[in-house]
Amino acid sequence: AGENASGDIRSSQLEGNLGIGLLLVGGSSPLIEGNRICNNRKNVGTASAKTRAKEQIDAHRHRRQFEPDQSQVKGAKRSAVAVQDRASPILRDNTISDNDGYGISASGTSNPTIERNVIRNHKNPAVSFRDAAGGLLRGNRIENNAG
Repeated sequence: AGENASGDIRSSQLEGNLGIGLLLVGGSSPLIEGNRICNNRKNVGTASAKTRAKEQIDAHRHRRQFEPDQSQVKGAKRSAVAVQDRASPILRDNTISDNDGYGISASGTSNPTIERNVIRNHKNPAVSFRDAAGGLLRGNRIENNAG
């Protein structure tokens, strides 16, 4: 979702993407409900694809006036759902599974509501809050995550 976006993403399947499955930034506040977000991979493939991904991340972060996080630029610990900046989405009744990184990561001053989701089988913790991120985590089924 883009800067300050709102609206709904419902009953969709976000599967097999290279990198982050869903990125919520700025002051966006969409409803993300009833989706299947799975099998997203941190490896961005060929050297040229990695260069393009790094350039896109660098350009985005430059526009946002953030320093690049080198671990993300290299594709490490990508999240199925990344909530950044001041975003305050509602993530409800989703299945988020089998991703290379975190299930959901919240950073900046984001404030997501994460409720009634199934979050399982990630190579990192199911949910990560960093920086000054807050939010509400309730009624989720969280199982078989590493970290």
